[in-house]
Order: sequence, then structure tokens, then C-alpha cells
Amino acid sequence: MTRIGRGRPWVPAVMSALVPGLGLAYLRQWLRAVYWFGLAVLAGSTGLPESLVTAVGATQRTASAVVVGLVVVASVVDTYRTALFAGDSAADDGPTARCESCGRSVDEDLAFCHWCGEPFGDANWDGGTADGGGAKGHE
Repeated sequence: MTRIGRGRPWVPAVMSALVPGLGLAYLRQWLRAVYWFGLAVLAGSTGLPESLVTAVGATQRTASAVVVGLVVVASVVDTYRTALFAGDSAADDGPTARCESCGRSVDEDLAFCHWCGEPFGDANWDGGTADGGGAKGHE
């Protein structure tokens, strides 16, 4: 798994500042992206109660702008945190199998290495792990 936003988490954060959820879409967090965009649209399209608006001493337009601004700020913070910690869960998945031909991590469900194309069989599949434990020829 690649760590798209790991090096520069401010890039998707700036994208979400322009359009809420855009940075999350860049990070391939589709459901969260749709959530933040929908929340921003909902915040901008629904009005606040008149009693609240008059109590604050603002107009309906100003109150809606403030609410949308708060949603945008929350979206930027969420996007930045998501980009900052992107890929950490991949390291916690545990050991993965390796191809004996090229030595890269592979998906155990496939019948071939998606990196080099070698089929897995008795000759090319070592059944080992990414950390080298239990792999024949890697000890």
C-alpha cells in the first residue's frame, strides 16, 4: 500500500480547504470525502432558526457562511490528520507472503506475482513472510 499523503499532509488539507472532501478523495477515502462534501452542502443550503440568528445579531447569510466555514475547518483538520497517519494501518496488518523470484510482497489470493508475473508453484512460491520468517532460502 502506498502512502499518498504521508510526505506532505498539507497538500490534501489545502485541497479540502478549497472544496471540502477533495483532499480525502485525493487520499482515496471516498466515503469520508462524500460525507464532508455533503455536510458542507447541507450546511450551506439549510438555514438556521431565526431566533438564533437575531439573538446573535447577524443576518441569515452571515450565519450560513459561518456554519459552512466551521465545516470547512473541521474538514481540513480531518483531512490533515488522515493524511498524516495514512498507511500506518498497512504496517499493522502483519506479515505478508513474498515472491521467491523477485522478493516483493504479494497477495496470497493470486496465483502469480503481480510484480514480476511469475506463477506461484512449488518452484516459485516460498510461502514465507515479509519479515523473512519461515521462508525457505531467505534464512
